[in-house]
Amino acid sequence: MVRQVCPEIRFSVISTPNPEEHSWNILIINRKRRIEGIWQKFQEAMQPIDEIKDLALEPVPNTKLHYSLSSCVTYKTNLKDVPWGRIYQGPIARDLELFTRKNDALLDYVKKYVERRFG
Repeated sequence: MVRQVCPEIRFSVISTPNPEEHSWNILIINRKRRIEGIWQKFQEAMQPIDEIKDLALEPVPNTKLHYSLSSCVTYKTNLKDVPWGRIYQGPIARDLELFTRKNDALLDYVKKYVERRFG
């Protein structure tokens, strides 16, 4: 049986003042075809953007959803200036645990989060 669950975006951002730089980890949980459009809107809104990495794209067990984990660095748009309403109209939450770690620890955290949330 396929469960009905709510798509969402979770993110973390670490900023430095000199030079102004914002390192993002973005977790998008949605239908596979929608993930690409949401990620594209995020990238367009955050220009200039650099160091874009797609870290994972996996199915969410027992649902029709997938999750995508990506990272990037932005230079001008900080957290308070992100036009979230133009990027996605569903739930969006800052996740302080979604930070970059050594080895595959970030991917492990995301997998465990998805299992807890949607399992």
